[in-house]
Amino acid sequence: MTTSNYTPAQIAGMSTSVIAALSTDIIQGFTSTQVAALSAAQARALTADELSALTTANVVGLSTAAVAALGSDQLAALATAAVGKLGSAQIGALSVAAIPGLSAAEVAAQIGSFKPAQIAAVGTDAISGLSTAQVTALSTATVAALSTAQVAQGLTATQVAVLSSGQVAALSAAQAK
Repeated sequence: MTTSNYTPAQIAGMSTSVIAALSTDIIQGFTSTQVAALSAAQARALTADELSALTTANVVGLSTAAVAALGSDQLAALATAAVGKLGSAQIGALSVAAIPGLSAAEVAAQIGSFKPAQIAAVGTDAISGLSTAQVTALSTATVAALSTAQVAQGLTATQVAVLSSGQVAALSAAQAK
């Protein structure tokens, strides 16, 4: 059976073991509508190879529940361009445990969609890779959620220099050291 022959209902009815056994050619051929039929459990069953086969055109079909079910290893398998196509609701649905699977470039591309609780899971290398425009766009709640290591080791002098007075005020005493 070719990809185009699978209806969303058929995809939704597939077991996780069947999903995990699909070829990357079949996954790559899925439309965004077919991808949207994947449940959270089915998304979690996708292999790294299957996830890397998702195109920028079909990755947008992942539901927020499916994105929330992805682990860091799975998130790491998605192409940077595909991660860049995820919407703010999808990024907001990522679990804190999955965030380390994002590369520094992916974090930079999606930083505006992160919830404060998610930002604490971002590596210091990704924080230091943010542009000054991205740093100034961080909400005070997001700045307050930065760990002391992210502030001390992640923020560069140039980034610190562009923090607004509100962002600086949001830093705790431990963060401001």
